[in-house]
This record gives sequence, structure tokens and C-alpha cells, in this order.
Amino acid sequence: MSFGFSAFAQISVRETDENISLYNGEKVILSYQKAVYPAPAGRSELYQRSGFVHPLNSPAGATLTRIQPPDHYHHYGIWNPWTRVLVEADTVDFWNIADGQGTVRYQNTKKIKKNSFTVLQEHVVLLHDSEKVVLNEEITISAKKDDGKYVIDHNSVYRVQGEIPFHILAYRYQGFGFRARKSWNEENIRMLTSEGLDLDSANFSRGNWILVEGPVGNNQSAGILFMGHKQNYNAPQLFRVWPRGSNEGQENIFINFNPAQDVDWVMEPGVKYQLNYRIVVYDGRIEQKVAEDLWMEYAK
Repeated sequence: MSFGFSAFAQISVRETDENISLYNGEKVILSYQKAVYPAPAGRSELYQRSGFVHPLNSPAGATLTRIQPPDHYHHYGIWNPWTRVLVEADTVDFWNIADGQGTVRYQNTKKIKKNSFTVLQEHVVLLHDSEKVVLNEEITISAKKDDGKYVIDHNSVYRVQGEIPFHILAYRYQGFGFRARKSWNEENIRMLTSEGLDLDSANFSRGNWILVEGPVGNNQSAGILFMGHKQNYNAPQLFRVWPRGSNEGQENIFINFNPAQDVDWVMEPGVKYQLNYRIVVYDGRIEQKVAEDLWMEYAK
């Protein structure tokens, strides 16, 4: 089954001081946050950060991402920090930013095209009363339209800064993550992986793809199919999915592709590393065969 992509005519990119957004006509597909987003009121300023995707919208306009939920203020839509990194003698956490060990931030815009943009993010160590950039990440995000769906590529290129390796230690969650809209929970969503697993069995499993679908109001539904490229490190990667009962069963839909869940990943100075993911956003629902066909098209 072939999925021919439409022309780019309706896809555009608009940049402001706050963000960079991809548009389908006048509808926002997604926004990437350039400016530092403030911490929630009354919470530590360490919760503030930039360099994440929110909102991500369905073709009909429903927002599918969530930022700063009160159970995890450090969750930011679609974002990809590392949780345990050995940098010289320190083990640094770039994920749990309220610990003040590290953070990730937008640095500058590298390129804008008619259906894509490229930004530079910095992974910054905050220890020892100083800031030190230890990893640069160039992210290119592009969008196409296909049969009413948004097809979004999120491609990262990593380069170590300095002469010390960036040693990612194996940990249960880190890397490419997604926090779902507030209304989605274990009672009203459908989750499925390429191996046929669901919410009850997907956690700590491997797969080429994982989808989640749920209600978005007015008796409508929408979904997202996440795919990891077959050339990614440790592919097919392991998933971190919150099991049933997390957060007392409410607002508990979280998905994470983790290349370093069961093994370390050492990034060496002078070497370029890549992680590529595809996100297909759609209204309604899709069947397993359609998801597998979309994966096969990506795998080519």
C-alpha cells in the first residue's frame, strides 16, 4: 500500500519571538517553543524551560498535547531530555529539571523552509554554580499532508561539546516523550503497538510504532501514531508507558521511546549521532494494518 504525499502548498512556517509554528492553511499543526515558558505560579523557577512542542493539534483542531500537568510540572508536550548522564564525575538529570542539575533550552533558529524548520537546542549542566553546554542538538521538524492526516518528521542530530563523552546511563524513562491531553485516561483511550500490545502490556516492550487514540469532545476522537526509525540507536526501541493505575488512573497517558532503557549509550566527541521519529496525527481511529502500512512506508 502506497501513501502518496500531497504538495506543500497548504503547509507553511511562521516564526515569532515566542515560537515557530507549522500551519495547514490557517490551522496550527504544531508549535515549537523558543521563548522560556515560565514555571507554574507558586512553583520553583527551575520548572521553566524552552525547546518543546506544544500544542500538537489534530487535523480537526483538537489539541493532543499537555504541558506542566500538576502531577509532573516538568512534562512538556513532546520533549526529549536525558535522565541519567555521566558527565566527567557528575551524574546529571536533564529530565527532572526541578532538581537543578541540568536543563535543555532553545539556542537559535538555523533554517526555515516552506514546510520545515531547524533549531539548535543546548543540553546544559547547572552544577557547581555555573552553566556548561555539554551537548548540542539540531532538531528538524517538517510536516506533510496525506489523506487527511498530518505526517510529521522529528529528526535530531547530536554533537558532544568539549572533549568529554556524553555517557547516557540506562534508565527506565528518557529520550523522546509525549504527554497526552488532560481528558485522556486509561478508561477512554485505545493504545496499540506494532507487536499487538495494549495499555496493559506495552510498558517496557519493544516496537516499531505505538498509537494512542481518545475522545476530543463532540463525540469525536483523534489519535497519534508514533514511529521510531529502524536506524535509531537500539532499534526497535523500548517503550516506557505508564501502566494502568498510574496517577490514580486519571490523566495518565504518557509514552516514551527510550533508546537507553536497557543499555547505556555513549556519545563521543567529534561524532554525529541521530534519532529520527515520525508522528502521524489523524481524526477518528485507524486499524492495525493501516498503522503497519504507514510504518512500512517510513521504513523505506
